[in-house]
Amino acid sequence: MFGTATYPHMPATFLTDPSVWDAYIGEVWHAVLRSLALPPHATVIEVAPGSSAKIGHALAHLGFCGDLHIVEAAPNALEALLPKYRTLLPRARLHTHPQSLSAAYNGLPRQPDVIVASHVLDDMLLACARTPATFEWANRYSDHINSATTQAWQVISVNVQTLDDAIKSTVAEALQAIITLAPRHIVMSQYPSATLRDNNLEALNQAALKVFDGVARAVQESFAIQDCTPQLMQLPHYNNQHIGLHVLNPRYWLSCTRRL
Repeated sequence: MFGTATYPHMPATFLTDPSVWDAYIGEVWHAVLRSLALPPHATVIEVAPGSSAKIGHALAHLGFCGDLHIVEAAPNALEALLPKYRTLLPRARLHTHPQSLSAAYNGLPRQPDVIVASHVLDDMLLACARTPATFEWANRYSDHINSATTQAWQVISVNVQTLDDAIKSTVAEALQAIITLAPRHIVMSQYPSATLRDNNLEALNQAALKVFDGVARAVQESFAIQDCTPQLMQLPHYNNQHIGLHVLNPRYWLSCTRRL
């Protein structure tokens, strides 16, 4: 298990109140981002947060008062997210980009301090399906998978070649964003989703991890990769296997800094 053993066990509200879970994951992100020594007035690009305020919690812990560019293609999710961010980050300047990452390039700053992406690669992979309700799952948290997610997965996993093409396309989209935007730092997480596992979509977890690994391999030439173990080991895992083996496992985190 990664992280520190704690008693009592995981608070029940982790399973019943998404805001409590978001706050905990925000603490995890804070620990990782703090190690980058970002200035409070940094320029941050967040990719596809859905309606989740995880990154907002992390930035609030850092006393963030800079420019936060939020790229989120689901308008309803963005509408739900903004009040949370305005509360958490009252001194920050929020810029919204209701588009996919590749469509948002023209409106995004070059050479931001950091690009952050919390568990987005499965969503980016599903977007390859281009189904009518592609971004429906981003609108609100649920431990039940909706039909749009299942339909999108069926489209991209119809055969081995189609899935391989979707994985390569998603890696290429992420790398193009890194090349185009030229961030100083990149931080990504893509730990296995318990919700996907519990809804018979473990194969989607594995496909998203292949995307993550593809991105991590590709950036090594231009970025120095930091080991997140010291930061993640300080956080409580509440004797919970999903937290201890997945959320806090450095295997599922990428934190890197552009080489000078």
